Amino acid sequence: MKHHNAHRLRVCFYIPVTTSWWFTEIISNLIRTLASEHEVHAIVTPEWKGTGLNGSHMRLLEELNNVQWHIFNHPDHHQLRTDASGTGEVINFIRQINPDLTLCRSADIKTPAQFPGHVRYIMEGGAEPMIIGPRSVVLSPNLFDHGILPELSSDQDQRLDDLANVIFDTALNMPKLPPRSEVFEAAGLSPCAKTLVLPLEYQHEENFFRQHLDIEDNAQLITQVVSRLPQDTQLLVTDHPLNVLHCDTSEVEKTLASLKGKAGMLREIDILAPPTLAAIHYSDAMVVQNSKSWTLCADLDKPLLRLSDFATADWVNAYCDWPDFLNDLAHGELKRPDAVMARRWFAFRAANDVFSPHRPGIHRF
Repeated sequence: MKHHNAHRLRVCFYIPVTTSWWFTEIISNLIRTLASEHEVHAIVTPEWKGTGLNGSHMRLLEELNNVQWHIFNHPDHHQLRTDASGTGEVINFIRQINPDLTLCRSADIKTPAQFPGHVRYIMEGGAEPMIIGPRSVVLSPNLFDHGILPELSSDQDQRLDDLANVIFDTALNMPKLPPRSEVFEAAGLSPCAKTLVLPLEYQHEENFFRQHLDIEDNAQLITQVVSRLPQDTQLLVTDHPLNVLHCDTSEVEKTLASLKGKAGMLREIDILAPPTLAAIHYSDAMVVQNSKSWTLCADLDKPLLRLSDFATADWVNAYCDWPDFLNDLAHGELKRPDAVMARRWFAFRAANDVFSPHRPGIHRF
């Protein structure tokens, strides 16, 4: 039984999948803020494939006496990034710490499921097209559950509906888009054909979250999606911005070149507007695995085919397999998100889920 002070928590950071940017800009600020009031433990790993920490990272917080660092530097430390549930060592260690709350930055979901106390994943706060600070985060019960809302009272629903009116008037980023013809011309596609949008995932070795994708390779994903499309349907691809900055995209380029007229890439530099927003605005539906871009469908009333084992809220009306989706596409009867619930979800996220790392209100979790 725990005998902690009623307002003092024991917080554990389990952060093996932490890049230097994530630690410097987000997680270090979370640790600093929480350590001012709570007991903090940080379980970290050495640097490997763009993730992990070194001494210079920890020295950013060297003045904090209320942080205990636990460095797992044995040869199999890489398992903490993907699946350490078979070793038992980390699980037993955290059980000894016995935290009230564990905040994870890890692609491993099997191991944290065995931790005591509450477990939350530190995830990006972005929800396009809602305007959210670039360093905002959410503390999610799972990695990629999309659109999930807790059971709310009718009074809470009404409060969210009232808040949604404010958000949709002031906090949605809807820039002026080029005409439809210019968008499709930029991608080398027909403005008259049925079109599906495919936003690509970040394909870099530091992105261990890719292990939860059915198809990790973007070029292979494009090929497989196109192979499913009817003759009268084309694919409009948009790239993850970090792929443009950090990845070799030559295989994607070769694949698209081989599918000229059937698939094309829309780039921001060609239309001077957010490419995924423009793509889904003018298209019939979106295909995603775990991409955050699904939120554009929620806002723009667009159908969604989601190829993932993670949960999607019922109100999204997402398809989970190709046959049903293609049948309804052929008949012009695709299901769409519930508009009222979409607005309510955006409001709930803004009011309850998203926060700045400098001010993490974690007393209710």
